[in-house]
Amino acid sequence: MKNISPVIRRAAQSILILCLCMLTIHSALAQETTLHYTVKKGEKNIGTFTVVETSNGIAKTIKLVSHIKTSFVFAVSVDAAEESHFKNGILNKSSVYRKVNGDEKLNKQHSYSGNGYVICNKRQKDSVCCISISYNLMCLYNTEPVSISKVYSDNFQQFLAVKPLGNNIYRIDMPDGNYNIYHYQKGRCVKVDIHHSLYTITMQLT
Repeated sequence: MKNISPVIRRAAQSILILCLCMLTIHSALAQETTLHYTVKKGEKNIGTFTVVETSNGIAKTIKLVSHIKTSFVFAVSVDAAEESHFKNGILNKSSVYRKVNGDEKLNKQHSYSGNGYVICNKRQKDSVCCISISYNLMCLYNTEPVSISKVYSDNFQQFLAVKPLGNNIYRIDMPDGNYNIYHYQKGRCVKVDIHHSLYTITMQLT
């Protein structure tokens, strides 16, 4: 045992050093990009929208946080948070949360099961959809859909057509009749025009 113990000790030290080196390399390879948008209604600033994307080559996480406060017939305050986790290019899980004037309006999660996605909406299991998702609406901010014809909406639970308008501009129509127009420069979204039946809002990269 006296002869074996030092060998085991050296082996354990070697493994520990290897693990530390791998963690260091992993940290060095991980990249984080943060985009800040100002939300405007006409010329008036009404909110903020932030996108944070972290990627290490194998896994990617995208987080969106927004706060909008404006008025139509009455005052409206909207807080929203979304998060998507991708692994090897496939959406593994995602969540969409929205609160309007303090009341929860949307709380939906997607979870990949291997044969599709289990969708839970406000703690109630909904359905299994799709085989796999590689590009959803959250990806539009850091990746221009140059060769992508459709994008998945976690909110509407369906794929939406991506319509190129030329000059790095794309239109996406929502099932509810509203539509968004995305503008890109060097592969990154710099402006989004949100066209609703009752209003138009612009998100401008700062």
